[in-house]
Amino acid sequence: MIYVASSWRNKWQQEVVKHLRENDFDVFDFRNPCNDDVRWNEIWSKMDPNWQKWSFHDGIRFLDHPLSQTGFALDFSAMNRSSAAVMVMPCGKSAHLESGYFVGAGKPLVIFTPQDCQYPEGEPELMYLMASQIVDKIDLVVKTLRLHGVNI
Repeated sequence: MIYVASSWRNKWQQEVVKHLRENDFDVFDFRNPCNDDVRWNEIWSKMDPNWQKWSFHDGIRFLDHPLSQTGFALDFSAMNRSSAAVMVMPCGKSAHLESGYFVGAGKPLVIFTPQDCQYPEGEPELMYLMASQIVDKIDLVVKTLRLHGVNI
């Protein structure tokens, strides 16, 4: 399985999932992890409509909420079952932590930065050198995964 790490707001995430599936890869899609109608991108607002005003301590407290625990378990289980990850830029904190997990586990990580995507805040990142490859074309994602022996 391939774990696609990205942001809910990333306009390329679904295109990458589709392209990988069209190339016969089994893909975990965090936007629809259970093939159900649950809108996991609304997890915080389901817990509290005022979630954007949470303090640091509120955020920590809500990590114990059953929805947080379920969402984490779905993602982390998929990470453990996956043989590689593709981080689709631009993305945020979760995708970067997930990508670091793959590097630490010795699993291939491909960073896909579409050609019209800018680095966050206009700055490159030295730690991206940990990735197996950084590519700017979707076809190179598949080629790189196969080059690194990722099974379909």
